[in-house]
Amino acid sequence: MKFNLLNIINEEIISYLNEDVDWDLYEKIDEIKQVIFNDYLNNNNENFTKKTPWRLIPFYRLKKIWEDYIKYGFVRDEKGLDYIEGIVTGNIIKIYLFTELSGHTSESPDDDFEDFFGGIIDDFLKNGKLNFNNPNLYNFLNTILIEKTDDEDSYEEKRFMLMDKLKDNFWWYYTTDKNGVDIISDYGLTPLLKLLDTLRSQDKPEEKLVTIDKILNVVHQRSDIASWFIEGGSNALSQLSGYEVDDESGWGNTMSSISGKYKMGDYRD
Repeated sequence: MKFNLLNIINEEIISYLNEDVDWDLYEKIDEIKQVIFNDYLNNNNENFTKKTPWRLIPFYRLKKIWEDYIKYGFVRDEKGLDYIEGIVTGNIIKIYLFTELSGHTSESPDDDFEDFFGGIIDDFLKNGKLNFNNPNLYNFLNTILIEKTDDEDSYEEKRFMLMDKLKDNFWWYYTTDKNGVDIISDYGLTPLLKLLDTLRSQDKPEEKLVTIDKILNVVHQRSDIASWFIEGGSNALSQLSGYEVDDESGWGNTMSSISGKYKMGDYRD
């Protein structure tokens, strides 16, 4: 029995103990979550307004692989395709995690914030310091404590204030792109997760290329999402050989030289 990525992420994992479950992907999701919070807490700037690190597909490498496939019928640059697959996989997972942590899925983000922020806040309030050298985090917490609380506030009130401010800056700055747009998606997330599940099950480079092309078909239809995947965003994808829009509005069917004519409804079910 084959389990898709949506089941792995959104349902109780214990219910699906089966050798066909993609446990490697589940571990990768948890690993990326750890990296996200570690970077936010330990590599932030003085004001805690850092943006999340983000990788984009190099447009000209993608274009060369696509054009070679059209010309020869097979993938010549397999290492390049593997590199692109890694970027696509990581970015879809990060979009999912940011969407989840923003409260836009059925999962509650409260436990994650408590797991990653709670112990640090308790250590700071109880000991007046952190158990590791992180001056930016210490100064950020200390400033909030001085400016937003007073001696009459209870421990829980102070803790709530610190937790709330760490979460606010995570949402307002760390999980937004360079234009201040939230890196979340109610629009394209489901088809991206389904296609990622398909991609993970494939071995042949030519199969992977077609699935990655379909992923790019999804993001091509939204300029904000496209800008999170490829250098140049939607405009770059439109330059790929064979891409064209049927009408001036851009709402008609779109043609991909790899996977043919498509529209967003093709990927929603």
